[in-house]
Amino acid sequence: MKLTFNEFVKYLDELNDYARKGIKGYGERYAKDVYLTKYNGCVPAGCDGEDVMLEIIRKFKLPIQFVIKVIESEGLLEKGQRLDAMVEPSFEDSTHSIVYLSDMTVMPPIVKIVYDDWTKAWHYSFKDKAEFESHLEAVREIIVMKR
Repeated sequence: MKLTFNEFVKYLDELNDYARKGIKGYGERYAKDVYLTKYNGCVPAGCDGEDVMLEIIRKFKLPIQFVIKVIESEGLLEKGQRLDAMVEPSFEDSTHSIVYLSDMTVMPPIVKIVYDDWTKAWHYSFKDKAEFESHLEAVREIIVMKR
């Protein structure tokens, strides 16, 4: 699996099949609306649901989870290691995203932050697929370097 926009869309479609019972074209529509379209506010109209904070979490966490899945598929983690992400949303200020590595081979487990970012939700979009892919690759490089 590669860090491409099209692979990200496939990832969203896999999640959609599980969570939303197979809405056709969901992944591509969501990815274009949220990541490749300029809009006013933290999330585009139609993606703001009942809880804007949950939509902001989804906006930031989905690309990070995709990068984690790619890293895991590349076999870059040791046995007993696990990557996970947390997002502290904000529609007034910066959203805080972290990725942490848990090493369960020792007790107590060692937890290490391998990615730490603060970005305003209304600035988290990209001019095109290439810029989005560059962002995914930059996140991957940071995580792999710090793990």
